Amino acid sequence: MKRRIEAHICISFVAYKIYRELERQLKEKQAGLSPEKAIGIAEPIYGIRVKVPATGKFICKIMLLSEEQKRLTKMVEF
Repeated sequence: MKRRIEAHICISFVAYKIYRELERQLKEKQAGLSPEKAIGIAEPIYGIRVKVPATGKFICKIMLLSEEQKRLTKMVEF
């Protein structure tokens, strides 16, 4: 039980730090977005990973479906 509590505290702390860093970057870039709005814009962003049969290598691509998503990724470092 103690390990579960410690893990929960650790995960909560990391989530808080990520949220605050997002808030800092948005403010620094004068994005005019709240962290909640930025998270809402970023939620539908997804990535695909494709294996090229000829080479066996993988290609990773992030799918940005809207102009808001493109603008957000230019403002915030992931």
